[in-house]
Amino acid sequence: IKTALRLSPELFIYNYDLLSEEQRSWLTSSPKSAYLYVMEIHNEQRFPEVEHIIAQDAKYASQYAINVLGRSISSSGKFPEGEAAIATDATASYNYAYFALGIKRFPAGESAISEDPTLAVQYVENILHRPMPEAESEILEIEHLAKRYGEALMGNASPSWEQLIKDKTYLIIPYVRGVKKRVPALEP
Repeated sequence: IKTALRLSPELFIYNYDLLSEEQRSWLTSSPKSAYLYVMEIHNEQRFPEVEHIIAQDAKYASQYAINVLGRSISSSGKFPEGEAAIATDATASYNYAYFALGIKRFPAGESAISEDPTLAVQYVENILHRPMPEAESEILEIEHLAKRYGEALMGNASPSWEQLIKDKTYLIIPYVRGVKKRVPALEP
């Protein structure tokens, strides 16, 4: 059964009560298996005994914070033990900030988010509401994201963005609309 569990733990997780202590130990040593156990067998209730295992994987730590801790009356969705792993992955960081933290900044994950232009723009639009200079050169390469980014700045000027777009007239109007003021540096 150990070999079968290694290949596909989710197929055998329903038989958890039939496993020996050694097999249970092995099963809960994988973040995926531990998360699936909490979701399927433990009825999506907080299960501190496996949190240290789930905290090792960005995806499962983020999902645990959203789907288990975020639904608990005694928890806000914050999962400090898993934040180090979450911060290494752009998608997990964005989802954690948006869903688990309740649309609040997650500074530890901003570096990872800035590496994904789509998520960086969404983060600026929905959470940050100010420039994210570390992502601007990547955002500039994708026209529709560059327009959205300029509009998402919500009145916060970005001198670094102004330098990047000064020769790209199609991006000046969305930026001026976003910062809601005159920008002399971009005038002819």
